Amino acid sequence: MLKLKMHVKIRIIGHSIVEKMKNSDYSINLKLEHDSYVATLTSIPGGTIFEKKSIRTHCHNCPEGSEAYLVIIQMGENELSNLGPKIVARNILTFSQENLNIYSHVRRLVIGSLIKRCHSRSKYKIKTQQQEDMYNIDIAACNHRLQKAIRKINNPRLRFKKHKDFDNYKSQYLCNIDSWIDPVHLNKLGKQHLLRSWKGMLLNYITDRTSGII
Repeated sequence: MLKLKMHVKIRIIGHSIVEKMKNSDYSINLKLEHDSYVATLTSIPGGTIFEKKSIRTHCHNCPEGSEAYLVIIQMGENELSNLGPKIVARNILTFSQENLNIYSHVRRLVIGSLIKRCHSRSKYKIKTQQQEDMYNIDIAACNHRLQKAIRKINNPRLRFKKHKDFDNYKSQYLCNIDSWIDPVHLNKLGKQHLLRSWKGMLLNYITDRTSGII
């Protein structure tokens, strides 16, 4: 297993996708030694940034993880249908800037790209192919807005990370696609893939810290 050059405290903020990662074995999936880092997952199933089940309020009321140097935000999908990509992207950026302002010790905050979804015959809002297509167009638009805005802000403490391969939203990474039971959340392979992406954010952070960029 890889031993990092420095001890890193990480906070990962999000909705049920992050919640379902809490039972994952980070040392196995990330191939990192346990004493290389401390990861705190702050999540609310069905959570949004500012709307119902606000992760912003939850973070302010939950000090655990607030000492992290690296923060990852992985959310935005739940409110997209109601608010649209422009407002969701703006809310994510506002929440991110608030974190950087409140927690001045945070060296790097990374916004993970929103993950596409499939339509379902179950409890989820996206019930038809047409709704699925429209929703995923909004996902792509929101990711584009985030990437463009962060490039324009040009703050080395703030980054956007596109998760490779998740654009194929009917891929092997989603749960029970054939039975249409839960086409929103990630299966075991999807979780491993997302963990590897988070590992990339961590290693990039360490590279920039050691080189003095942040």
